[in-house]
Amino acid sequence: GDRAEDISMAWLWSKLTLRRQIKGAEARGEVLGYPRGTFEPLFGRLSEEVEARGGRVLIDRPAARIARREGRFVVTAAAPESFRRGHDPRAFEPEGEESYHAVLATVPNRVFEALLEPSLARDLADGYLARLRSIEYHAALCLVLELDRGFSPFYWTNVADRGLPFVGLIEQERLVGAEALSGRHFLYVANYTAQDDRLLSLGADALLSEYEPGLRRVNPAFERSWVRERWLFSEPDAQPIVTPGYRERRPPLQTGVDGLLLANTTQVYPEDRGTNYAVRLGREAASLLKGD
Repeated sequence: GDRAEDISMAWLWSKLTLRRQIKGAEARGEVLGYPRGTFEPLFGRLSEEVEARGGRVLIDRPAARIARREGRFVVTAAAPESFRRGHDPRAFEPEGEESYHAVLATVPNRVFEALLEPSLARDLADGYLARLRSIEYHAALCLVLELDRGFSPFYWTNVADRGLPFVGLIEQERLVGAEALSGRHFLYVANYTAQDDRLLSLGADALLSEYEPGLRRVNPAFERSWVRERWLFSEPDAQPIVTPGYRERRPPLQTGVDGLLLANTTQVYPEDRGTNYAVRLGREAASLLKGD
């Protein structure tokens, strides 16, 4: 993409090296795994385990503010549906406070900074905020199309042609079989963009219009009449941009304030983001919270 010349070769080398470490029959290709029925059953079971141990799981209750008073953290909870206002917690409608001994934040860097009450932000370790601000992200844009037929014979098509307006085409049925999707055909049109890219301002229909010529270059037979339904998903802080010197700028989980930790994708290094590494990061954060 437009940042290709800025990317750390150490990071790219690590991605290639991890693939080469696969041995035996698996060496024929990358092995991917997906939980049947999406991640929802897994999250549901985790929620049950938390509650069975006396914890609470609050759905659709994002944090709007984090402060510290008399040795405890006070988290201002936002009203339901606050996420519809965007990703800036300062725009959320506050609704009550919760008090905790410790806080583990798993939000992007700029959201974490926006959550902190100014006096708490000043208590962070010297240079911590500078580390957070030094890391850039690409946004993710995923247009999901339900078609009346398959788009191609391939599961995953990486698109390296800069003349096309997207970077990947994924058809799950080519991996799991059409019967697993009740005979329905879904095409994921994946994209990573700069956070100020105009594509992020488009709705699903307008974005499909932008993508149509590119989709026809991949499959000249494609027609818009194939599309039965469309959904659009976006995340402004999806992919950290790993540039030279990243190891020194990567923020630690410990923020310099006892009991306040940050764990997010910027701390996965030298590997790229992935579920395995998220689990590893979570275990590390939990160990720090427990004082192991």
